[in-house]
Amino acid sequence: MRRIRDSRYTKTEIDQMDSDFKIWHDYLRSAIAAGQLSERVFTINNHYLSHLKQLMMKMGPLRPYSCRPMERTIKMFTNLITSTSNPAVNASNVFRRYLDYKRFAIQTIDLKHFPAKEFDPNSYRIHPDNTTNNHSFGELWEPFKLDTLTPSASRSSERQVCFGLKQSKVTNAFVRYYSRVRGRALMVSDINWGAVELASAVEKDGIVHGSLMDRKLRHLKTRSNAAVLFKATRKVGQRSVDVWLVAFVHCYLTHEQDGETRFLAVGEVMKKHEFDGNNVMTVTKNASGPEAQKIAVFSTEDILENVGLVQYSQNSYKFKVIWPYMCFYKGAGPLEIGRLTDV
Repeated sequence: MRRIRDSRYTKTEIDQMDSDFKIWHDYLRSAIAAGQLSERVFTINNHYLSHLKQLMMKMGPLRPYSCRPMERTIKMFTNLITSTSNPAVNASNVFRRYLDYKRFAIQTIDLKHFPAKEFDPNSYRIHPDNTTNNHSFGELWEPFKLDTLTPSASRSSERQVCFGLKQSKVTNAFVRYYSRVRGRALMVSDINWGAVELASAVEKDGIVHGSLMDRKLRHLKTRSNAAVLFKATRKVGQRSVDVWLVAFVHCYLTHEQDGETRFLAVGEVMKKHEFDGNNVMTVTKNASGPEAQKIAVFSTEDILENVGLVQYSQNSYKFKVIWPYMCFYKGAGPLEIGRLTDV
């Protein structure tokens, strides 16, 4: 009220202005109801008129201003959403891309004027082959935990490793992984067993992929961020075919084999992979208990997306696979549907 008294406008005049705007809006509504005007007559400008009283009571007299830039922004969104260049792309993706562009521009300015936060070197691990132009392996992030991988002496005495997995299943998964990498069948004795460092997350291309280990150590209640879409290779005669699979990652780890350092993920692979009638990926989770689990080891380099699993039927073991920016009409691109025998 002090602002109003100090200005050349009185409260009576402001109330009269607000009353006039209400009469104007009532007229527009009656014209719309009679079919004389379209609802599009309620533009941003007309909407702001209903708030001028509150603005002036709070801030005092306002200078003339234009709402045209806001209307142009809304029109830009409308044009993008109705564009025919990518008709199958969700409208939400358009907004996300625009917001990501703005966020990138702001970060560029921030990095120029404010130094990036320094992280403790002990809080992450960088792959030896990571260079300025190659970040395909990502970075392993804390919390870390030491574990020991050794072949099981007997199934009755085997212990659990990698946060809830049977040692024999992890052992077999390692043998299958290195057999795929070497292109020939390996024996258990060919693998370098011993102490390994487990990691709870991997940061790759600016995206953090979590794990069940991360959820347990941090006492998180959410189940998100542990499912990944990854690539594997299937041998068909003399040629190789890339396939896609989905897995719940239990943990990430660093493993030394034949003088090479590898960043690996250990996870439970979904039982069945397919596309539905709308070209959306669907997966079926194992429902037969730990004995029927399919455990796979794969490189962090082969992780394609951090995905979400959405239950779409009464069957609590069937899910649709989604992730940001996905285009249903593209499916998995050149990748074929994977099978459990591929890993």
